[in-house]
Amino acid sequence: MAKLDNVLAILWMLSSDKKVTAREISDKLEMNIRTVYRYMDTLSKSGVPIISDTGHNGGYTLLNDFIEAPLFFNSEEQIALCHAANFAEEAGYYGGNSLNSAIRKLRNHSNMDQESEIEKHTSSLEVIKQNNIYPSYSHLEALECCIVNRNSVIISYWKRSDDTSNDRQVDPYRIIYWKNKWYLVAYCHLRDDVRTFRVDRIESLTLTDETFEQLEDFSVDSYFMVNLLPIMENEIIFSFRNMSEIGVVITFL
Repeated sequence: MAKLDNVLAILWMLSSDKKVTAREISDKLEMNIRTVYRYMDTLSKSGVPIISDTGHNGGYTLLNDFIEAPLFFNSEEQIALCHAANFAEEAGYYGGNSLNSAIRKLRNHSNMDQESEIEKHTSSLEVIKQNNIYPSYSHLEALECCIVNRNSVIISYWKRSDDTSNDRQVDPYRIIYWKNKWYLVAYCHLRDDVRTFRVDRIESLTLTDETFEQLEDFSVDSYFMVNLLPIMENEIIFSFRNMSEIGVVITFL
């Protein structure tokens, strides 16, 4: 582990109200105890307000005002991040690997009390993962970049009523997650209007050199209620009709 990583790891372990001994830091980070003392001396000389108590119940702590700095998360924030990582994975969020990497760092750099608290809460609330991994989720990151950079994009899109996909140039406005599906709200050059596209039906996309200006009065909330919600309700009705046709019996409890 690099020196900077070691220093940050020690700071994470100290970011609690309980004292942490040099031996605990040494065991957790797998380093020589003399190295721990050296890092503690470096931190103190750098202006970090470390309180050192000697004796049987001795150890290191940080002043509370330093613990509240943006570098650190309190217990509730740490638990919320772990829960968010579970929800993001189930939703197919493209940054899941990076988020999980951050969670691993958080766990590895926490002291024993923090780690135990996080484990109790994360094991108490679990998200059941669906086994259907949509390959189109790989388009989410590219679509988000197009939205940020205002780049027009050509998508190869498959509609339920068509046997083959067709190409459309769109100006992406927003990506919405609703009812376990991702939707792209974009201006469609073919229809000359704002349209909604299911992300899992986008087979491919090609970035263009064209840029666009988003409508100043565009409201995702208003568009969702007027346009997107009726589409999804129709899809639900269509699914129920299909199940009825094949003789599926649905019982509501």
